Amino acid sequence: MSQQKQSPNGNRKRLGILTIARCNLKKKAVRTSCLMGLVAVLSFTLFSGLILTTSLRGGLDSMRQRLGADFMVVPDGNQAKFEGALLRGEPGTFYFGKDTEKILSGIDGIVKTTPQFFITSLSTDCCSYQVQLIGYEPKTDFVIAPWISGQLQKDLEKGELVVGSKLDNKVGDTLKFFGCEYVVAGRLEETGMGFDTSVFMNFDTAQNVLDHAREKGINYRFNNGDSISAVMVKAEDGYDAPVINNTIVDRLREAGIKADVVASRTILTTAADHIKQFIVYVKVFSVMLWVLTAALLSVVFTFSVHERKKEIAVLRILGATKGKLMQLIFGEAALIGAGGSLIGLILAFLILFPFGNLISLKLNLPFVLPSPQWIALLSMLSFLLTGAAGPAASVFSAYRIVKNEIHATMREGE
Repeated sequence: MSQQKQSPNGNRKRLGILTIARCNLKKKAVRTSCLMGLVAVLSFTLFSGLILTTSLRGGLDSMRQRLGADFMVVPDGNQAKFEGALLRGEPGTFYFGKDTEKILSGIDGIVKTTPQFFITSLSTDCCSYQVQLIGYEPKTDFVIAPWISGQLQKDLEKGELVVGSKLDNKVGDTLKFFGCEYVVAGRLEETGMGFDTSVFMNFDTAQNVLDHAREKGINYRFNNGDSISAVMVKAEDGYDAPVINNTIVDRLREAGIKADVVASRTILTTAADHIKQFIVYVKVFSVMLWVLTAALLSVVFTFSVHERKKEIAVLRILGATKGKLMQLIFGEAALIGAGGSLIGLILAFLILFPFGNLISLKLNLPFVLPSPQWIALLSMLSFLLTGAAGPAASVFSAYRIVKNEIHATMREGE
C-alpha cells in the first residue's frame, strides 16, 4: 500500500508504510502520546532495573576483591559503626589500645595484621568536608596500599592524602582539616564501598591531624599515639573461621580487651543476600510491567482497529492488500514502541546518572556503575525489549484484519 503526496515543486512523492503510519498517529495525537507514555514508563523501569542490578553485582565483586582482610577486630560495641564506615563511608571514631595488634599477630593461623586509625573531620570552617579519615601503616598494610599503589607511583608521604573516587578533589588540590592543609597525591578507583567517600593518609599524617584537632579544642578519646581503631587480620589459607574467631575473642579477653570480631565472609554473605533479594524484586516487577504494558497496548490497538474498520475496508477496496494493512498496523505499533522506548531511556539517563551517588547511599549496598560499553549495551537491550512491546501487542489486531473479508468489515464498521 502506498500513496502519493504532492511536493512543493509540483512533483508527486510516493508515501511508504511508515510515512502513512506516522500520519495516522499524528491524527490521534492524544492517544499516541498516552501509548508512548506507557511504553516510556516500561523503558525507564527496565533500563533502571538493569543498571541498578548490574551496579550492585559490580559493587559486590569490587567488595570481594578489596576486602583483603579475613577478619576485622574493632572495640567492643562498635561493629555497626565500623560496617557503616566500611560499606557506606559513614564517619565514626572508636579506639582501643595499640597492643591489640601485637596480641593478634601472635595467634596461630594468623599470618598478617595491620592497624587502621579512624578520625572524623568536622563540617565547620576548620575542615573542607565531614568525611571519614583513615590512617594506615604503609609498612604492614595489605588492605588499602595495594589499591593506592595503582594510583600513586610513590610512597605516601607525611602531609599527603589519597581521596576516594566520589570526592571532587583532583591530584594537587589541597584539603583542610582542623586548620591545616594537606595535598591530594592520588585518587582511588571506584570501589562501591565507603572507601569512595573516605580520605586516606599514613599514620604520621593522621597524628598531625590529631595534633591540630587538639589545638582547636577537639579532644578525641585516644590521641596519644598508642591507640588504633581497628586491626585487619589475614588468616592462613584453608583457615577454620569459627576457630580463628573464638581464639581471637579468648586471647583478647585474657588480656582484658573487649572487642568485636567482624568476619569478611559474613559481610559478603549479608550483602550478597540483600542484593540477590533486590534483584529478584526488580526482575519480577519488570516482567509484570512488561506483560501489563503489552496487555494494555493490545486492548488499545484492538479498540483502535475496531473504530477504523470502515477506513480499513475502504483501503481494501482501493487496492490495499491484507499484508499491506498488517504492515500499517505493525508500523504504527513499532513507531509507538520506538518513540516511547527512546523517551524512557532519555529520562533514565537524566535521573540515574546525575543522582547515582545519592541512589547508592540510599540502597546501603556496594554499588559500582557499569562501564560506558556496558551502559550502551544495556541501553540497546532495553530499547529492543520495550520497543518490541508495541508490535507484540498489535498481533491480535493485525490477525483480525487478515481474517475478515471486505464485506464483513464494512458491515461491522457501519
